[in-house]
Amino acid sequence: MTTTIADAFQQLRDAAQARADALPLPSAALEDWRYVDVKAFSRELSPAVAYAAAALAGHRAAGLACAVVVDGRLAETPSGLPPGTLQDLGALTEQAAAALIEGWSRELGRCADASACWSLADGRGGARISASRAGGGAPTTLHLLLVSTGGRSGCRLAIEVGADAQLDLVISHLDLAAARSSVGIEAVVHDRGRLRVDELQYSCGDQATALLLSHATLHLHERAQASWVACHQGGALVRTAIHAHLHGDGAAFDLGFLSVLSGSRQDHLLTRVHHHVGGTTSTQLVKTIADGRAQASFDGLIAIDAHTDGASARQHHHNLLLSPGARVDTRPQLDIAADDVQAAHGATVGRPNPDELFYLRSRGIAAVEALAMLRRGFAREPVLMLAHPAVRMLAERALLGSLAGA
Repeated sequence: MTTTIADAFQQLRDAAQARADALPLPSAALEDWRYVDVKAFSRELSPAVAYAAAALAGHRAAGLACAVVVDGRLAETPSGLPPGTLQDLGALTEQAAAALIEGWSRELGRCADASACWSLADGRGGARISASRAGGGAPTTLHLLLVSTGGRSGCRLAIEVGADAQLDLVISHLDLAAARSSVGIEAVVHDRGRLRVDELQYSCGDQATALLLSHATLHLHERAQASWVACHQGGALVRTAIHAHLHGDGAAFDLGFLSVLSGSRQDHLLTRVHHHVGGTTSTQLVKTIADGRAQASFDGLIAIDAHTDGASARQHHHNLLLSPGARVDTRPQLDIAADDVQAAHGATVGRPNPDELFYLRSRGIAAVEALAMLRRGFAREPVLMLAHPAVRMLAERALLGSLAGA
């Protein structure tokens, strides 16, 4: 009996479900989940809601080719992209599908976190995204709008940037109802390639009902560059895990991350940046604004292997708490096994500066406006790290706009 690509992916999903069932559910007893309030996993999910494609118009980044993924399935593919840039997993060649399935099967065998299996176990599809030098050196640009309409869904993205190629990828997570969405991303950037990811996460409504679990793994080769800049609104539980591996001399990874949380929203970030060779660099700037009873955490580790002289790494986490009920946990960490490296980390937690507020008030600015100015000033740095002006506009409207009169 001949096994089709669809059958092979279904077997992979079954294996992922079996692996997830064999592992304990995420809980604070697990080291990587120690700061996360997992009670949100017991929330009831809503059935999928209907939506009109026209309703997504305001969530597309102006001027960028946009593909729409609904509950894990590629629902809309833009025209005009270079051939092979965006492929539905179900439309891959047998050879390409077999390579992905083999790699993801190995990943499952090593997986110790049930939530990392869910993007496959709940998988309804995904896409392969690639960029090559064939475009004459100009960056390939794509906006992926990931829409969750309810229930459980999973999505897998396989990203490959060829030697000397450039890919600019915008990923927007938009929840329309109480859903649990799991996204698994694996990116490989070959020699001298460049990957820039702008990521947004927000809800259509005011209620924090959605769960989003995102796992991303990046592999950077010689003189490869990758940046990941994310702006999040949080939800019932939003958790992002990013693992970056710097394999080649001159490889560089930069992370910018902003959470603007209100009510009872949660947003948690776990990073593991591994310097495997010398001459590599990484930076991490994470900022959080938390109001109400919001919860956030940053659990970051920089690992510098032995005999990696010349590596350079920086990691900083800054937090602004706006209410007594808000909570942020921070754990920046260094694990250095080499001698000649530059590494720094640090964290700050504070409230709006009363002296700065007094200065603004003394210039005739109303109290509410003065406080909003301080909040926006605190948040601006990660927003300005976003690669595309159209994405900055979406972020400011979805996140910073909520600070204007708060």
